[in-house]
Amino acid sequence: MDAIFGANAALIPWFVAALSAVLTLLAIMTALTAAKRAQTAAHDAERAAAALIDLHREGERLYAAWRSDVAALSRVVSAASSSTSAPRPSQPPPQPTPPPSAAPQPTPLVRSAPQAPLVATKRDDGDSTVPVMAPTPSSPTSSPAPLLHEPPDEEPAESTVMLGRGLAPAQPKDQFHGMPLLRVTLGSDSGREFKLPFETCTLGRASTNRVVLAENKASRVHAEIRFDGKRFFLRDAGSTNGTIRNGEQVLDEVLLTFGDVISIGKTELVFTCEGFDLKDSESARAIGAFERLLEREPNFVPGLQNLAFLLERDVARRRDAEGVWNRLKHLEG
Repeated sequence: MDAIFGANAALIPWFVAALSAVLTLLAIMTALTAAKRAQTAAHDAERAAAALIDLHREGERLYAAWRSDVAALSRVVSAASSSTSAPRPSQPPPQPTPPPSAAPQPTPLVRSAPQAPLVATKRDDGDSTVPVMAPTPSSPTSSPAPLLHEPPDEEPAESTVMLGRGLAPAQPKDQFHGMPLLRVTLGSDSGREFKLPFETCTLGRASTNRVVLAENKASRVHAEIRFDGKRFFLRDAGSTNGTIRNGEQVLDEVLLTFGDVISIGKTELVFTCEGFDLKDSESARAIGAFERLLEREPNFVPGLQNLAFLLERDVARRRDAEGVWNRLKHLEG
């Protein structure tokens, strides 16, 4: 019995150690799951913040358009009010009758009102001048001469006021939507996104850069991102504190791939795009995002590579992957 009890007692530490290892493994898996959920929640929060910013800008545009319409409507009301109070053209005064001893004179003809002498009077609303008949000397005994045309009694027509005039032009849609971007995940500019066109652009503190950073340790022109027609490359632009990519200092021009982290001082920027952000969670939307991206630049190799992998995983579109791979072979051949 003592031997059996001693053997079991010797197994107890091993059992406790195994149980501790299992519990530790479960704790690690739980922590990893929580970290993944926190990262997903952070991405959702960033997208929600971007949507709120776009909504705010649209609200400002609509408010400016409303103010322009109100101002135009006020001008119309002012013009209508002034037209009702404007003086009507006066009737021409009676012409004097010639003396009996004088030779008979032909009756003078008064032409239509638009050809009569005009006196310009300025309206308060800044519109065009209002024509008024100029007065002529008259005699109390004279009788009015016959008129060929009676002068018009109605007011001169006002010029048309367009309610749309002065309306702020509609804001164009973001021309870089869905394109590669740098997302700031750490530092003073955390949460900002900088879209990257398919051309050379610079990063730094100067306002002339495509990517303007508030980082104190950034140089005025700190780094440069170049597009060679197929890929993006990063190089340091002779900065004081240097440029880091994925934890290694950039000494020469290096290739950028989606997911790379660029560090400038305390600021970290992730090179990504909409399709890359969605590829693990919503593959169908990611495929659409990469297809829109490649409509702008069909030779963008990282976009073609990610699209090909996503198409191979999609049963309904697996055949389309072959054409993408063939295009990649042609570009890299």
